[in-house]
Amino acid sequence: ILDFSKIEAGKMTLELIPFDIEQLIKELVGLLHAKAEERNVNLISEIDSKLSKFVKGDSVRIRQILTNLMTNAIKFTEDGEVKVKLSVLDKNAETIRLKFEVIDNGIGIEEETQRKLFNSFTQADGSTTRKYGGTGLGLAIVRQLVTMMHGRLGVASKYGEGANFWFELSFETVNEETVEDKPEKAQVFSGVIEDRVLLVEDNPVNQIVAKKMLEKIGVDYEVVNNGQEAVCRIEESRDFGLILMDCQMPVMDGYEATQVIRDKEKQSDHIIIIAMTANAMEGDKEQCIAAGMDDYIAKPVKSSDLKAILYKWLGNN
Repeated sequence: ILDFSKIEAGKMTLELIPFDIEQLIKELVGLLHAKAEERNVNLISEIDSKLSKFVKGDSVRIRQILTNLMTNAIKFTEDGEVKVKLSVLDKNAETIRLKFEVIDNGIGIEEETQRKLFNSFTQADGSTTRKYGGTGLGLAIVRQLVTMMHGRLGVASKYGEGANFWFELSFETVNEETVEDKPEKAQVFSGVIEDRVLLVEDNPVNQIVAKKMLEKIGVDYEVVNNGQEAVCRIEESRDFGLILMDCQMPVMDGYEATQVIRDKEKQSDHIIIIAMTANAMEGDKEQCIAAGMDDYIAKPVKSSDLKAILYKWLGNN
């Protein structure tokens, strides 16, 4: 709903930076593999060999679109297959036009429903919401993001035979030799992080990613699903040196949870709270600090950034 509101208000901007689109798709397939396995779904990718390695665009929003379509396909498929297909439609020295397809053999969509599927708060019918959950905003956001990128999208489906959600976008091609792929000078972190970390995140996929990062860094952690659970956990035990707090969550968001925690603590037992924010709207960083958070880290969270901020606040050199 927040993303939807930002787009409607014209507060969401797109980045134009070089990125490896094939690698992005492979990462998403790997990330959602476990979710697909739970439903006995074979998740695969098919990428055109004519694809340019690097294109210039907003990789975060491309990832958001594909994640939405892929998770939907997995959700509505059982004992089947979901394929992410990337085809080159047109290519010259400066630009490339790509077609992204997410194809499943799940429950499919009736023809009448397809015509309104990309509208706000629309799902196939009431039983879909009861059985599968969701707000009906995901595809509306997909439509708006594709429109912002001057692309086309659509769906082809037969009820009971699966669906093919597709979108087409044009990108500026980037010479591989001009991409700054030189690794930055590695930051050297010494010492051990002994403090426990409380991860506050409602999205299951984001939880999995963050947990793997924390485990790789070697940090002891615990996970809760929203701000209310975080407040309760801190009241039960203050055995945490730092809280990684998602800003947008159901029940109680990160801003409110931070203010409640700050109201109840004394300065002597101040706990470090790091905001995790998509930072898509001007003023987000300032809002985090105003709410009582000590620092922030941008989403999608990179392992190197997470490690740096943990050592900044908890490092014991």
